[in-house]
Amino acid sequence: MPSLVSCPTECRKGKNRPFKVLEKSVQFQDAFIKMGHSMFVADPLLMEQTFNVLQEYVCVLYTVKARKKVNEARCIIFDRIYTPKSSNEAFKKSTTKLEATSFPPCYRELKQQMKRSTYIAQIWCNAYKQIPSTLLPIRYGWILNDGRYDFDWFHGEECPQKVCDITAPDEESGEENDDVIENDREDNSDIDDSDNNSAADSDTE
Repeated sequence: MPSLVSCPTECRKGKNRPFKVLEKSVQFQDAFIKMGHSMFVADPLLMEQTFNVLQEYVCVLYTVKARKKVNEARCIIFDRIYTPKSSNEAFKKSTTKLEATSFPPCYRELKQQMKRSTYIAQIWCNAYKQIPSTLLPIRYGWILNDGRYDFDWFHGEECPQKVCDITAPDEESGEENDDVIENDREDNSDIDDSDNNSAADSDTE
């Protein structure tokens, strides 16, 4: 878990909430355990299935429990912040103070981070061996740049090439999204309350 949530893409989530979310789900625990197994990197299908579970973990981490894909979670969080309360309300909210850490990374970026996490987990789990890992960093989320390794953040275009790519209507209705948002708030209230109580305790110490 530390190799995933300590990345800049997961900043400002701390250590308390990621652990509480992990503690409540055996499925998430098993996914993190698999990342350290030697057979994990030899089975592309297993990697993809595990990455999908970890994608769901990140959604819960960002309090979008009803979704399993981070790209959908990003849209829901945006709706929470910017959707007007009524159709007659003017769009007045400023985007100049938009906090990027309120959003989970997109899937392309998250997948690269999960590859790096796999590489690190393989080394940790085989640290007792003379050669802990034979994996190549450039195949697991890094690029070689002037003799040093830098993050390979994502593959593909940085921005949509066509306006229709971002204006095409969603198959799901807005009413359903509203229900999902409300359910997310209710489902995650127990974790949020625990986080707030922990923060209050730390302030009094």
